[in-house]
Amino acid sequence: QNEDNAPKALSNTRSTMTFPIYGSHSSAVASSQTTMILSYDGPKPSSVTIQSTSVSSNPATTWTPDEYGSFNFSGNKCDNIKATGMIKYGSIYKHKYEMVGWCSKNSSGIVDDGKITGFHAI
Repeated sequence: QNEDNAPKALSNTRSTMTFPIYGSHSSAVASSQTTMILSYDGPKPSSVTIQSTSVSSNPATTWTPDEYGSFNFSGNKCDNIKATGMIKYGSIYKHKYEMVGWCSKNSSGIVDDGKITGFHAI
């Protein structure tokens, strides 16, 4: 029995894939590096879902994200990916913040580019 004769439907099995996007941000309050892990059913996804986010800052930071959402592609690009949460810098500053980014997929339908373009108080 040759396993190469497996039903063709198996080659269409969708698998969950992840792709990280990053950003660097400076404000009067802090210098921050942000990370967003996006997940999608690939290849050729119609949307991405935020799986996790993190913030690394100077001064020390506590980032408490809200519930994450899913965002649809328009063509090969998914703009306006947003996560909100509460940021706390040391004991002096606490505020609601928004992380905004984008991602794009290549001709094979694999997410291969993206960036967090904004991290700001809302």
